[in-house]
Amino acid sequence: MFSLLERKQHTSRIIKSVKNSLYNVTKNDTMSGYILVLFHWIVSGMSLLYLIMGEINYLYYLICFLFILTVGGHFYFNGCILTRIERHLWKEKYWWGPWMLLFTPLEYIGVKMNNKLADNIIYCGIILLTVIIIHNIKLNNKI
Repeated sequence: MFSLLERKQHTSRIIKSVKNSLYNVTKNDTMSGYILVLFHWIVSGMSLLYLIMGEINYLYYLICFLFILTVGGHFYFNGCILTRIERHLWKEKYWWGPWMLLFTPLEYIGVKMNNKLADNIIYCGIILLTVIIIHNIKLNNKI
């Protein structure tokens, strides 16, 4: 399908394009990172809440479709492309994006976060959200 080299090149091009676009507005990579984080957290947070508590309608199915694309993107880019851009803008290797809300408290209680543990937690989150979505759809359709 796509080689690792091709995926890295695509990732690099996307990061460069977003960085340049945001820089044209902010003239500052750090500020660009904050704008991207705000967008990232609002979109992912509202989508997550709607998938858990929202009414099953066309918007629910649209967000489900976007969730599927997001999961596919995680596998293609080996992580969230938005988090990768944020890391690049801030020159920060240990930024986990919205997952920081979970990972930071874990680190405070002594859990040492690393890429493998973070991936496993994220995969568990994806599985849990998928189960919730299927449950909600089944309840709505009374299957």
